[in-house]
Amino acid sequence: MIPFENADKDKDGEEKTGQPGPVDQLFFKSRNVIITGEINDKLAQRVTTHLLALAEDSDAPINLFISSPGGHVESGDMVHDIIKFIRPTVRTIGSGWVASAGALVEGGVADLCLFDPAVRWPVTPDALRSQGKSTPFAFEHSGMELPGRVRATLVAGTVAFEAAAS
Repeated sequence: MIPFENADKDKDGEEKTGQPGPVDQLFFKSRNVIITGEINDKLAQRVTTHLLALAEDSDAPINLFISSPGGHVESGDMVHDIIKFIRPTVRTIGSGWVASAGALVEGGVADLCLFDPAVRWPVTPDALRSQGKSTPFAFEHSGMELPGRVRATLVAGTVAFEAAAS
């Protein structure tokens, strides 16, 4: 009942499958899943199959190690949906490069922008948070009012900007 098979290449470079090897058996027993590289439909299928097999085997926690620059959003959503669907707790551990679809995990570090759409504010060079103070809204339209205002920005779970109360 091991989901991994030897995926060695035969002499023609084609994948051959067979019985699980000792490393595959130990890896399955460890309840670890690894995502590396770009997230695509093939990787998502392999990871979700592994997660479902581990969930069928036991309710013990599963460790999901991720090192990915991201990839196809729907493929990342598939992995996320299976994590939420199965009974065991899935602990996600980011290592190396974790970005985009590779970071779509509950409990992961988040970058957030809290935006208030009801606030209107006049654009002036002094009101800009960037080092560059040039904007066509301030100069060409003499302090044009824009709808919506950023209230706070969190980077990696830490407040990087918080607007003064108005």
